[in-house]
Amino acid sequence: MAVAHYLEARYFSVKQNEAGKYRQIVEALLKLLGDIDRRISSIDRALKSISNASDEIKKLASKGRSIASGDILLEMNTADETIKAEQDAHAGN
Repeated sequence: MAVAHYLEARYFSVKQNEAGKYRQIVEALLKLLGDIDRRISSIDRALKSISNASDEIKKLASKGRSIASGDILLEMNTADETIKAEQDAHAGN
């Protein structure tokens, strides 16, 4: 009976040690997953900032092109008006 009791106690002791090892592994894995999640969040925030900056640059470039083509059209209209005025002045003489 004493031997059976000893073997039973030893069996539970081994099982508890194994459970403790598994628990440590699970805790380590959970910590790693938490670290990975924090880094992914950081990367997501950085990508969002980059995307927002890229969109802003595209808007500014589009405005620049619009202004540039508007200035060119304005200069062309002014030149056309000047030529027409000169032609009218010559026609009137």
